[in-house]
Amino acid sequence: LLGRKYAQLFNGIKYDKKSHIVVPADFVSKEDGTGIVHTAVMYGVEDFELGKREGLPTKHVVDAEGKFTNEVKGFAGMFVKDAEKEIIVWLVKKGALLKSELVEHSYPFCWRCGTPLLYYAIESWFIRTTKLKDQIMAENRKINWIPAYIKKGRMGDWLENMVDWALSRSRYWGTPLPIWKCNACSKEVCVGSVAELTQLSVTKLRDNLELHKPFIDSVILKCPDCSSEMTRYPYVIDCWFDSGAMPYGQYHYPFENVDIFDQQYPADYICEGLDQTRGWFYTLLAISTLISNKSSYKNALCLNLVLDEKGKKMSKSKGNVIDPWDMTSKYGADATRWYFYSFTPAGNTYKFSEKDLSDVVRRFLLTIWNVYNFFVTYANLDRFTPNSKFEIRNSKLSVLDQWILARLNQTVSVVTKSLDSFDAYTASHAIEDFVSDLSLWYVRRSRERVGPTANNSSDKLACHSTLYTLLSTLCRLLAPFTPFMADAIYRNLTGEESVHLADWPSSVRLSRTTAGDAQLLEDMKLVRRIVEMGLAQRKTSSIKVRQPLRSLSVSSQLPVISDQLIQLIKDELNIKDIQWERGGELAVKLDTTIDDQLRTEGEVRELIRQVQEMRKQAGAKLDQKIKLVMPGLPVMPELLERLKRQTLASDVVEGEKLWITLL
Repeated sequence: LLGRKYAQLFNGIKYDKKSHIVVPADFVSKEDGTGIVHTAVMYGVEDFELGKREGLPTKHVVDAEGKFTNEVKGFAGMFVKDAEKEIIVWLVKKGALLKSELVEHSYPFCWRCGTPLLYYAIESWFIRTTKLKDQIMAENRKINWIPAYIKKGRMGDWLENMVDWALSRSRYWGTPLPIWKCNACSKEVCVGSVAELTQLSVTKLRDNLELHKPFIDSVILKCPDCSSEMTRYPYVIDCWFDSGAMPYGQYHYPFENVDIFDQQYPADYICEGLDQTRGWFYTLLAISTLISNKSSYKNALCLNLVLDEKGKKMSKSKGNVIDPWDMTSKYGADATRWYFYSFTPAGNTYKFSEKDLSDVVRRFLLTIWNVYNFFVTYANLDRFTPNSKFEIRNSKLSVLDQWILARLNQTVSVVTKSLDSFDAYTASHAIEDFVSDLSLWYVRRSRERVGPTANNSSDKLACHSTLYTLLSTLCRLLAPFTPFMADAIYRNLTGEESVHLADWPSSVRLSRTTAGDAQLLEDMKLVRRIVEMGLAQRKTSSIKVRQPLRSLSVSSQLPVISDQLIQLIKDELNIKDIQWERGGELAVKLDTTIDDQLRTEGEVRELIRQVQEMRKQAGAKLDQKIKLVMPGLPVMPELLERLKRQTLASDVVEGEKLWITLL
């Protein structure tokens, strides 16, 4: 009765088969609403599948603008969402309304303008991708996905549920669907080239014919069967087909450049957002498998969304959008690039924070620049100039030089292996760790080895040679990550045209064996651990590092390290002697007793610090001599000589207060 009554109300619409009936559907439940819903075959995926199963008529009563057609009496030309209230009023007038109420439920809206969207069944051309489903899935299993879980997860699930590819679109812009239909015998021809189009055309085509709409629609072909005229179907192709055909389209393959194509196919890797597993990643894979029987790429790098610092998706309406150009202008492209490489592994979301980006500049880029500035400043003072065939002279290297070069070799190995695996995150952190060691340990321990206060020319040369090798190699490691700073430093150091034209670095050749490098790296870890523990005891005892101490006891089950490494501990902790004892877990103990001699040495060190600060405030050049006036001279001659050497004081005289004169 309900069905017949409904049919009478809309008797203006003519159907050629049963239409107004009640049928069961598994997508309807009595828990949500009444258990009865209206179904519209042409306006929803589930509705359409149900309609096909039940043999319901497939007829549009809504046009492409979302308005009722003329067949719908009383509502023709009205937008369907605007007609909702009017339909209720109409049902009341007809005495056919049982109940009217508001029900809250999800509904799709245009993300740009907020207009309600309609599902709309249209005629479409398909590529039967399901015919090669097993082969496409097999090719996917050969691809190295980063992160790895994409292969069987997001991409694997998508391929497992693959459907035929709906190719055609009812739009104006795009690649025209190259299918013509005969107006007489209905034969269809898919044109595969301009040459074929020219051959089938009724009239001679002009040179350089524009192959897009509307020009292509004026081309009439001659039917190869009945010689009647053929016209093109008025569709364009899904734009993702263009993207997926990129490996072929870029070389106009197979019409030309076959050799170049064969050399470069398949690609080593592709990189895009995680959402492209169902877009570009899929279309590249599907088209290449259909045409070439294999994937067009070997590795696929998937990146995730950039969120705000609270983990929320960026949106203009929320006001939490960060303009990437603003960040690049403020902090530089290198900092922005490094932030994304080092912040999180590929596949994770990025919680973008401007503070973290500024930390990249302060913590990493400026650290490298300060090391570079240190080298250039003192290399110029000491007139160090590497020649074009410069090789490090490892026979003159200190243990500190040998260690940092071993760390460099270790870093080159890790970065190379990581980048070969498309793991920029691990590579970037290996570089960060190296830069930290370079700045906080090597350069800091080498400051007294160079410049006008250093008197060991052989050690000075070794330090400069090592730093030059470190920086020039580091620039080549950094080139893919921070291309601008790396190029600026490298060109200035080497005089070469560009770091981006240089070879990827390999290990620095040293006389040590690989095993010797590994042992030195472990020994230096022990040295730094002992220093860390000793500094902690100084802090607990409130004794500044400038105050010399007599001795340090080290208890360890490890064998005694070399004399040069022992000397590093002495210099870093400012102690006279070290006693190494065999024991269990590593432990250190400082002798904090300060006698008169130690106290005097500490006072001289503090005096040197004050004079250096005065030199800086006076604008003294690094190699500029001074005259030093001070109240009371050091009693011990060796302390006076140290004072003069480290402050570049050519003359020290006694006076009422501490004062310097630039000479």
